[in-house]
Amino acid sequence: MSDEYDNLNDLWYRYSFDIIDNVLIKYFKPKTTNETALDIGCGTGIQSQRLAKLGYNVTGIDISEGLIEKVKQKFEKLNLRGHKFLLHNAETLPFPENSFDVVNCCGPTLPFIENWESTLKEISKCLKPNGLFLLEIEGKWNFDIFWELLSSIFFDCLDYDTSIKKSLSHFKNLNKGHHIDYSFKTESGANISMPIKLFTIREITKSLAKENLTITKRWGIHSLTNIIPSTILHEANPNALTKLIFSITSKIEKGLNNVFPINSFACSLLLLIKNNKNENSRN
Repeated sequence: MSDEYDNLNDLWYRYSFDIIDNVLIKYFKPKTTNETALDIGCGTGIQSQRLAKLGYNVTGIDISEGLIEKVKQKFEKLNLRGHKFLLHNAETLPFPENSFDVVNCCGPTLPFIENWESTLKEISKCLKPNGLFLLEIEGKWNFDIFWELLSSIFFDCLDYDTSIKKSLSHFKNLNKGHHIDYSFKTESGANISMPIKLFTIREITKSLAKENLTITKRWGIHSLTNIIPSTILHEANPNALTKLIFSITSKIEKGLNNVFPINSFACSLLLLIKNNKNENSRN
């Protein structure tokens, strides 16, 4: 998707990126000069660019060579100098302890990492004490699991491309997430099967706590808007009715996305996290 990533016309990603951008602007203002930021799964640098404009010295990593080349070209054109972008995975970060003031991992990225718990451990290690970490994950509980089941019953009418058996597997363990093969349609029309991890709040909270990471705020993205199936929200040219419903539901959701149940029942969960390793070391 490297050629179309910066020009997505669907309702899904434009809305998600806008929410993430607003959180970065509000909570990630540097307190001093020369603060450092790590952007994990930087893609073409959508959040890297915001962090750079806020004043951070940005290091971005991604496993896609095409995306790394795109972000380098973008930063060159924007005359954003002194930032580094590396072709590297997130399971073994090549940075010393306490290297970064803040870490961003949105897009989302963590749900696509097989050894995601190792990634959380690596992030805790390289994030400075009391540093902030913004994480986006795929939520298990949302309207989409019901849309998917409905689609599987009625001959894949909503293009989720899954069986009834797989749809019902969502409900096996209520408190723990699981992996699925998600069929994603790009704007060019190609279907890509992507293995992806779905999380529950309880599960991710426990995993973060093991690494001295604590959620301080959370938001739900695509909670109320998901009364429209995600397969429709991903379409490059949504129709007028879809746009109208999305406009209404997104405005309501934006005003309530940090309160329960919207901040728990959503396709994406955006988590503002603090590194408490100093506080815990005193206990």
